[in-house]
Amino acid sequence: MKKIMLSISVLSILFFIIGISNEALAKKTEKTEAYEFLESLDPVIYKEYDQATDNIREKIKYKDLQNILENKGIQKMVSKSIYSGYPKIDSNSEIYFYATWKDSKEEFYFKYAIFDAKTKKQIVSGSDFALKNKK
Repeated sequence: MKKIMLSISVLSILFFIIGISNEALAKKTEKTEAYEFLESLDPVIYKEYDQATDNIREKIKYKDLQNILENKGIQKMVSKSIYSGYPKIDSNSEIYFYATWKDSKEEFYFKYAIFDAKTKKQIVSGSDFALKNKK
């Protein structure tokens, strides 16, 4: 009986570890898909800034976009154009979201693009530039 209980415990732990590994592998695969799709794009459509301060390359559900924007602190730059005036997007649709920005003492450059993961068509894109106040 003790051997059976020990075997069940070991199997439970093993299945738990396998579950975590599969979840991590799925996330890694999604990132790989996002990178591969980005590499396939014509640079005229979207290209990251050279020596960017940061880049985002994600394949996500549309409903998770706001969380990513908030976590990176870029929701104000992107939210206006994404959520106003563009076609309605099903919240469960998968999208590729790309953003790149370059931040220096004097200026700030930012651009982003969203593509439908199923059709590979661009949904929306935008960019912004700002000179910083010199004091």
